[in-house]
Amino acid sequence: MLAYQNRGWSYRGKSEFDRALADYDRALQLDPKNARLIFARGFTHYLAGSLAKALADVSQANALDPAEPYAALWLGILGQRSRLPNQMAKTTANVDMAAWPAPVIKLYLGELTTEAALAAAEHAESSTRRGQLCEVNFYAGDIALRGGAKPEATRLFTLAARDCPKTWIELEAANAELKALAAAP
Repeated sequence: MLAYQNRGWSYRGKSEFDRALADYDRALQLDPKNARLIFARGFTHYLAGSLAKALADVSQANALDPAEPYAALWLGILGQRSRLPNQMAKTTANVDMAAWPAPVIKLYLGELTTEAALAAAEHAESSTRRGQLCEVNFYAGDIALRGGAKPEATRLFTLAARDCPKTWIELEAANAELKALAAAP
């Protein structure tokens, strides 16, 4: 199972989404209730442009592990992108709001400003700070994009793409959003 999962991540990193999805499917045949793997497949569907499949997988991952913050966060995001009523408060209800990425969730819930979320991302450990700033920039960019502020979204996605650790999904997502924004009229 791990071999297929890891190869799937490798293919996804090369934007070989069909191959990544095939490996995730094989891995899920061996471990069908692996929420992390289902989330990875859903995220790959998002990157490949299949929003409905992404939403279905991330919803399943969230149902299997409702306390996992990123599945909950992305379920809310994908629901909004699918023009469903905002369910962010519901999808994140089981998440530990005393731990990271709670400030990002609060940003989506309108409980924090981008500036306050950036301040919350500050950390004594530079690699932790870098990752948390990356996340705030990406997710604030998503909020800006949904609000029609394309220049601000582009600026924030660019910061995320520049600063995100190489293995983080926010880097992949920021690059995908920048590509989509460049292609948009």
